[in-house]
Formats: sequence, C-alpha cells, structure tokens
Amino acid sequence: MATVYREEKKKRGKGLKGLRLGVLTSYINHTLDSTSHHVSTLFHKTLTSLSTAGVHLTYLTAPPEFHPLNLSHAEVSLYEVQSSFNNYLTSPTHYTCPSSFQEIYTSGLVDEIAVGPTWHISARQEMSPSNPEYYIRLCRIETLKLLLAQVFAENKLDGLIFPHQTILVVRVGATFQAGRNGLLTSLTGAPGGVVPMGFSSDGESGDGGMGIPIGMEVVGLWGWDWHVLGIMEEIEVLLKARRAPFLSAKA
Repeated sequence: MATVYREEKKKRGKGLKGLRLGVLTSYINHTLDSTSHHVSTLFHKTLTSLSTAGVHLTYLTAPPEFHPLNLSHAEVSLYEVQSSFNNYLTSPTHYTCPSSFQEIYTSGLVDEIAVGPTWHISARQEMSPSNPEYYIRLCRIETLKLLLAQVFAENKLDGLIFPHQTILVVRVGATFQAGRNGLLTSLTGAPGGVVPMGFSSDGESGDGGMGIPIGMEVVGLWGWDWHVLGIMEEIEVLLKARRAPFLSAKA
C-alpha cells in the first residue's frame, strides 16, 4: 500500500499547482448557530491559501439532491438496522444471547444517549428492507452517484472540498451534531477524508482557550483513494494547521 501511495505522489509530482478543486457552495453555512462563523471564516481563509498556491477553484452550485438537508431522503441505514442485527445474532458464529433485535430493544439495557435519537425509529415495524420506500431510497443513491460523476466530468475536477461541518463540534454529552456534511461520501461510497484547517478563535466557550479544531473534507471519485490522500497531504503541508493535543494538568 505504501508503494502505491509513493507512486501516486510521484505521478502527481507538481504539488498543488494546477490542481482543480470544486467548492460546494451549498455546504457552507447551510446550518447556522453562534459558532458557524468560526467555520466559514476559516474555510474562506483556506480557499485563499489554496488559490495563492496555484489551485484552480471552481465554485459549484451543486444539484439540489446534493444539499445536506436533502441527502437524508436517501439514507437507508434505519431500514437495515433490524435485519442486520438479526442476521448477525442468528449466524453460526454467534453463540450467546440475545437472539434478535427486538430482544435487545425491549431489554431496557440500551444506553439511549450512546445509540442516539433515531434508535426508536429503527425499531418500528415498517423500518425494514421490505418497505417500498427502501427501494426508492436505493434509487436515489444511484442517482447521487451519477450526479457526482457528472460534476467531476463537466468541471474536470481533481477533487471536491467543503467544510466537514458548518458549526463547531458540540460538547461531550450532546445527543445530536447539527451541520454535518459527511453524508455525501457515506451514501455514494466515494473516497474522502478530513484535513485540519485550524482552530476556532481562542476563548471559544468550553475549549479551555485553545480553540476547537475545524476540518475540511476532500472528496474524489471511486478508485481515487490514493489520489485523494495525496491531495490531502499537500494541503496539510500547505496549511500547517495540525497542533499537538493539549493535555491538562488537572486531575
């Protein structure tokens, strides 16, 4: 694997100069709160750095199907939870109780904070692959894949970039993180990763004065895994935004 990475890096050779990256404008500030300005300000600063380094940036008005608020209509995981659990729990390699999803659900032993607010939705009878809505969503995923390939082809892109999420990470103990932008890769299976852009302004509430880390996603097409990693490495070298973790001396 390391050899493949070195070959990909050697093939690119020229660093960031001449790279063509698409900026998904609908992935900026689609969710607003008192912290969103930290993300958008740092992202625009990053775009300036990339442009100065010779990156050709194409600002894209993506198809409405790409919008983070619309991608939820293509999610299928909740329809697969029960069957996936049952297949695992009844497999020959599984020897202990429980024996079904419903047995887990009714046990009273589930930490609802850990499983999140959608846990009860996944337990509904209609949430199964036999529901026609499940197949409709699978078709939407295939449409998303075609649209993603079309965006890359029409704009001759080497990658897509956008903030990993539009607001700062929530505090420990919160049950929901708004403003997330990760569904595009998880639904389409396209390779992507997160590069550190920097930190929120010092003094942000709850960060100990160190700032809260903010990331940028870099996304490619299927089979471009090493290409995406190469771009991420070049961007990380340019931004120099990584910081060693701060360990408090307090017990």
